[in-house]
Amino acid sequence: MKKLSLFIVYFFLAFASKAQVIPVFPVKPTDGDKKSDAKPKPKVVYKEKIIYRDKPVESTGSKVNPEPQNNLPAIEMVNVGNFSIGKYEVTQAQWVAVMGSNPSYFKGDNLPVEQVSWDDVQIFIQKLNTLTGKKYRLPTESEWEFAAKGGIQSHGYNYAGSNDLSVVAWYEENSVNTTQPVGQKQPNELSIYDLSGNVEEWVNDLWGDKAFGFRVYRGGSWIRTAAYCLLTYRCYGNHSLRSSFLGFRMVSSE
Repeated sequence: MKKLSLFIVYFFLAFASKAQVIPVFPVKPTDGDKKSDAKPKPKVVYKEKIIYRDKPVESTGSKVNPEPQNNLPAIEMVNVGNFSIGKYEVTQAQWVAVMGSNPSYFKGDNLPVEQVSWDDVQIFIQKLNTLTGKKYRLPTESEWEFAAKGGIQSHGYNYAGSNDLSVVAWYEENSVNTTQPVGQKQPNELSIYDLSGNVEEWVNDLWGDKAFGFRVYRGGSWIRTAAYCLLTYRCYGNHSLRSSFLGFRMVSSE
């Protein structure tokens, strides 16, 4: 019996010397103990917030920067029977008030706007009509010619208001190679200015087949000879044409 007891004690001591001690509290694992399939900590990515200042910023349903309707320079019109036509060519100040930029080669608020294509003018008209609630448009060629010749008050002049071109127009001989402020020369019989010279003026009409996209312009300009300023002279160009001799004036049927 004594021998059996000693054997049991010996066996217990031998087993205890080889046993692992298992802690009963959690231990933070070292890097070597981390599992390889553990999910990595997500990275926080900060995206830059971009504010596009050319787009209207809205707050409580209204625009922060409303269109400057009250700052639009007036477009003076002359009634010519069943339509009204601009007393002056559209100026750079008027263009900028609607479009926000000035495409003209020669700069000056009261100079006629130029370097505008027929297509550009359509965009201007759409915006102008939205701002004013009116119905401006380009004149037809027949409307332009009727007004340029003086309507029912016509004296039959070769140019708009006189047979002496230098009195009514800025053209090659007197323009000093630039456009001039509108309304400086003598007007025609209807008190309309610069229908001859200064800048040639887009009208609404097509020239020839629509497929070619040519549009008519009339009146001669600062760079043209006297022949181009005759009221019977017609020119045309692609609807996308821009030039320092090309501008326009407005018409309204209201």
